[in-house]
Amino acid sequence: MTGSGLTKTIETTTKASRILLQNFPEIKQVIGKIGTAEIPTDPMPMEACDLMLILKDKEEWVSAHDKEALAAKMQAVLDKELPSVSFGFQQPIQMRFNELMTGAKQDVVVKVYGEDFNKLSRYAKQIGGLSAQIDGVQDVYVEELSGLPQLIVRYDRAALARYQVSIEEVNRALNLGFAGQIAGFVFEGERKYQMVVKLRESDRSQLTDIKQLYVSNAMGQEIPLAELASINIENGPNQIQRDDTKRRIIIGFNVRGRDVESIVQELQQKMDQQLQFETGYFSQIGGTFENLVHARARLLIAVPISLLLIFFLLYLTFQSVKQAALIYSAIPLASIGGIIALYMRGMPFSISAGVGFIALFGVAVLNGIVLIAEFNSLKKSGAPLMQVVLRGTANRLRPVLLTATVASLGFLPMALSQGSGAEVQKPLATVVIGGLITATILTLFILPLLYVLFEKPLKLRRKKGFLLLAIVSLSTSLMAQQKYSDAQLFEMLLDQNGQIKAAVLEAQRQQSIGQGQASWQPLSASFMLGQFNSAYQKDNNLTFGQTLPYNGALRLQRAIGDAAGSLSEQDLMLLKKDFKRTLDEQLEQIRYKTEQLKISKQQDALYQQLDQKMTLRMELGEVPKMDQILVHSKAMRAHAAVAKQAQELQNAWAALLAYKGPVFELAQTEAIDFLTEPVFSAELMHPTLLRYDIEAKQLQLQNELNRAQHLPALGLAYFNQSLVGIQNINGSDQYFGPNERFQGAQIQTQIPIDFRAYKARNTALELALAQNELRRNQQVLDLQATQAKLFVELSQLIATYKEVAQPIQAELEKLQADASLQLNSGQISLLDFIQLQDYQLALQDELLAWQHQIKLLHISHQWIKN
Repeated sequence: MTGSGLTKTIETTTKASRILLQNFPEIKQVIGKIGTAEIPTDPMPMEACDLMLILKDKEEWVSAHDKEALAAKMQAVLDKELPSVSFGFQQPIQMRFNELMTGAKQDVVVKVYGEDFNKLSRYAKQIGGLSAQIDGVQDVYVEELSGLPQLIVRYDRAALARYQVSIEEVNRALNLGFAGQIAGFVFEGERKYQMVVKLRESDRSQLTDIKQLYVSNAMGQEIPLAELASINIENGPNQIQRDDTKRRIIIGFNVRGRDVESIVQELQQKMDQQLQFETGYFSQIGGTFENLVHARARLLIAVPISLLLIFFLLYLTFQSVKQAALIYSAIPLASIGGIIALYMRGMPFSISAGVGFIALFGVAVLNGIVLIAEFNSLKKSGAPLMQVVLRGTANRLRPVLLTATVASLGFLPMALSQGSGAEVQKPLATVVIGGLITATILTLFILPLLYVLFEKPLKLRRKKGFLLLAIVSLSTSLMAQQKYSDAQLFEMLLDQNGQIKAAVLEAQRQQSIGQGQASWQPLSASFMLGQFNSAYQKDNNLTFGQTLPYNGALRLQRAIGDAAGSLSEQDLMLLKKDFKRTLDEQLEQIRYKTEQLKISKQQDALYQQLDQKMTLRMELGEVPKMDQILVHSKAMRAHAAVAKQAQELQNAWAALLAYKGPVFELAQTEAIDFLTEPVFSAELMHPTLLRYDIEAKQLQLQNELNRAQHLPALGLAYFNQSLVGIQNINGSDQYFGPNERFQGAQIQTQIPIDFRAYKARNTALELALAQNELRRNQQVLDLQATQAKLFVELSQLIATYKEVAQPIQAELEKLQADASLQLNSGQISLLDFIQLQDYQLALQDELLAWQHQIKLLHISHQWIKN
């Protein structure tokens, strides 16, 4: 009840906590918060308490399967056990946000404005009764404006005149008896205290004590207060709340199992039919519904802009209004899938669902882009239209399915979420998954048919073209300058850098060379024709020979070739790393110059405005000519500083545009967080060190190959020969004709006998290994020394900045806020104002240069660390 004391509230909340813990094993702990903290960020009366229920993991729940059902059961038990207490269930953070936005804890709040407390209470009770009748409304709360006991003293003016007592004397007596009056001072050493006189606690605790309070009149008579006034205890206003100076009362309720908009519409309809406000009284609905209205208004702007930008980007990609419209047809069918998915899951349209539709529109066109790009590629090869569609669809079947499947699986945990934030995640994920299903069907079945239809000459093509051209012309008006993040810019510039492209080709070339080094020696073949055993020189000999390579040598040659390719890849990584460092430094230079230009423009605008004012005041004779000249010279210098900073910024852009070409914008969110503490890494993984390791491995492989090549080599040969004529075989003559041939095989070996070359090559390779090890160790020392130097310098600079720069920043903000006001009010002179502005500009430049130096050190430290 209103006005309940702390003891009663503690007793009631303790009983409620015990009831919840006994009936619901899902609750791990109950924590109560009563009253207002020392810093009143959350003011609460003594009769209100927040009970925080800490729940166990959902796998351990036995009373309900979700929070809504659990809250309903808790509500039923508490209403039965404690019928005189009003309970409402909400998430703590959601409740705090509701309080910040509307002044009430509930999701939907109806505010009734007026002057009379009784009428406001009557209207509030009627609206609360109407709200309770609506399906989906829970935890109806009607604010109590009255009910606080008050002691009312009403003076009897006739009795006061009869006893010759003034109202001032009665007020003084009441104040003296109950509040106390200062009668003097008490000194304790150097401390001084007021001495207050008032009635004892026992003499002012009852109503009779007030009635028996005596008041003296001018004649010295003592008259009881009961003879001079009527004294009663009455219920008065508990609290008086106002919005925009108007008294108001609130009726709040939470929403469960239904969308907010339909509930508010039904409530508004009931209020219009069953409730008539008197003149001067009116109602206003806020809370979550008000947020929904504002967010919907923003979505009505964001969604059309998103659709038009998607269409325009498609047009830029394919340079064809026809094909852009073809891919754009995926959006309506994807929207149908999202709507059906929401309906099947029983979810209302919400702001998170609207955001899901925006995300869906972007994902839905990706598959269409993949398929149309493949169709266009096949069409350029000269294939027939039907073959283009069939082959293109078959080629891109897997990418299309993978794109939709990966996105759907990524959103699946959100769609099935039951934890904190599920009310936001589930509608968004449901829209995306349902829309991707229908969009994929369009891409694989309908889009190829539409492509055939669009590519065939149709009589209505011209009319369609005019319609699509109108859409594109509308979208161009909304085109904004493209922005690039640092990562996107780095990847884009890598593709345009000729030196890096050459390094990529060099890595491929070294890989090919390594694969070509490991090969067998050529097969030797010889043919001889001449006289072996005949006068007619018809004999011939055909011989084939092959040297068998040592298998280990082939393996080592391949490994050496792979190492050469790895060296080229490492050189490419080092080149990319250096390029990234140069690019980061250039981007930081652009951002630094941009901030400098912004500061100069602010100074220039201030001095130009001041120059105009001083010129006018000089013409009116209010200021001397010298003051106007001084301000004008400062304005000219500020204008010149803007031109100088603009030129420096243009030069910084020119250095970057030498890589990029067209004008673009940088995403400021990619700027370096310069106050991030550096991390010292004892183990360096710099590409230079990895290159030394690869070189050492390559030298070791070459040494093994040198030993393998000094082993004996084995060769095989085969011959086939004719001997036309008579031969004496076993003491008898035998004639061999031209078709009778002899054949045989040969085995040979090659044994190295000169060991000096082998030893010389071995010595050279060992020296090369020693050189490589020495260079690597020295490189490690150099990198570690540089890293340590950068780490110490950066840490000290950041610590000094945090210690010194923040007071400077506070001083700078105070200067910016007070200087102009003090000049306009005449507290400072013009010369003092100019000096303050110069000092302010110097401070801004100093802080900006300090930040710029820290960011450059961050870039160097990041380059040296990995």
